[in-house]
Amino acid sequence: MMPEPAGAAVASEFHPRSRSGCRWMVRLAVGFVILLRLYFYSDANILRPSSPRSGPTASHHFDEEKCAAAVNTVVDSFLRDNADVVMVQDVRLAVQLAMDPALRGDIVEVSLSEIGSTCVQQWTPSLLIAVAQRAAIASPFCPGSRGATTHTRAVWLAFQDDYCVDTVRKMFQGHSLHVTDNPHVSRGLFSLDVPVYLVLGALQQTLPDLPVEDVSFLRIADHSTFDHHNESQLRRERDALIALFSMYRRVQIGGFVSLDGIWDSDEVKEFLTDAELDKQNVTSALSLSSIFFKKGNTQIRIPPKFRKDVITKSVDPRVLEAWTILDGWHRETVRKFFGHVGTNPFQTYRYIEALHHIVKKKARLSGSTGAVTVNVCETGFNGGHSAMLFLAFLDEGNVNVNYWGWDLKQVGSASPIANKMTGMYGDNFHIVWGDSKETLKDARELMGQDRCDFIVVDGDHSKQGVISDLGNFLKVALPGAVVFGDDCAPYKRTVPKSEEMLQGWMEFVEKGQIVSVANYRNPDLPSPGFVEGLVPPGIAI
Repeated sequence: MMPEPAGAAVASEFHPRSRSGCRWMVRLAVGFVILLRLYFYSDANILRPSSPRSGPTASHHFDEEKCAAAVNTVVDSFLRDNADVVMVQDVRLAVQLAMDPALRGDIVEVSLSEIGSTCVQQWTPSLLIAVAQRAAIASPFCPGSRGATTHTRAVWLAFQDDYCVDTVRKMFQGHSLHVTDNPHVSRGLFSLDVPVYLVLGALQQTLPDLPVEDVSFLRIADHSTFDHHNESQLRRERDALIALFSMYRRVQIGGFVSLDGIWDSDEVKEFLTDAELDKQNVTSALSLSSIFFKKGNTQIRIPPKFRKDVITKSVDPRVLEAWTILDGWHRETVRKFFGHVGTNPFQTYRYIEALHHIVKKKARLSGSTGAVTVNVCETGFNGGHSAMLFLAFLDEGNVNVNYWGWDLKQVGSASPIANKMTGMYGDNFHIVWGDSKETLKDARELMGQDRCDFIVVDGDHSKQGVISDLGNFLKVALPGAVVFGDDCAPYKRTVPKSEEMLQGWMEFVEKGQIVSVANYRNPDLPSPGFVEGLVPPGIAI
């Protein structure tokens, strides 16, 4: 059930038996919506930026009152034509995003189904956000203006079918916004405007590699009007979870999420079980199937059914083939190792997805069609499963993968499997034996000019072990490097010291040396979950 638009809600309040009414009634409704908007915006918590501006933009004058007036004027004009399809929450959000320089990230809207929907009603909220953002860019008094460091947000609209594509394109172009079908067109070409990217195709193919780093507002919506029989209900839940797994981790803490028409799914609710939605006073249940909330933490739970039905079947066959080779080596030599990444299909899937994302990002930034080199750095070689996962992509699609491992050589399989991998991968495989608290100190000398793009901390399972490995890895990490900490997201069942391992990880998060992306929990698996983060600019030495 869709929540009523702001105009309709106001009209029904004055005339409960008719939502259309006379022309004067519609005008009265629009005026009332505008008054409501002005009332809500007077709340300093809604309008005021999250934090003061700093750095190169500090000299630019930000006049909150004049910026609000500039944005409100444009929003008022927009509402006069669209009040019947815009909710009050959409208006509030559009203004906050336009005026808040601290909340980084793009706008992402994902449509699960459009057949039978009203295209204009569905996509108008994103259009309003884009129009408000452009108004802030045009005003010399706003933090995102041309006179300040660019604060432009791109808008990404993901379609699974082409039912609304042409209509939406005309809607945005009608407001003189730049619209492109190519997700890899540099936003630098639109630095003085709000670029709008139309993404068409199956979500599992389009969303994981979408070149979006940060998200300030994520909306996942199902606007189909037909009854959901069993087959379509399962497909809807699957697509909703694919969208959540691909995009939710990119939503900034303090960013906003709208789940429209899918909140009645048990699996979607299970995904957000640890998000503490009921403890956030900004959360609002719009209907039984829709909810709007502010992201407060990085907790993500992996629903077992989704992991079994979708994730397990999505593991790249090259990795499975590599593990078959590895299994043969174990039978030939020694089969002694601790648990490995292959026992958690989602962790396997996420490693592969992150590697793909790094490859595409490096290719995009270099602007070259030559080989892309990815350096994977890991403590805890163990039985070689994660190393084989990464090296499975060597030379595939012009990709060069270098694996750098540090290990105690404590398990029986470590040395013989390392010898096998040296024979197969040559100079793309590097292993250092010994305590990483000492050996990792020499990583810079060992790696020469190479730096880590992908980091896995899976060595000494103690707080001090995590602190030591992360501290040393940061000295050889590239800004933007993806970092994973294994067994660092305990949930009921734990390995020894997993709680303190998480404490070690959080020390870097709290100091701003690691940006926390997600804590993936595995409540139904015997092992703890894992954590994911990024190395921010200026941290790597």
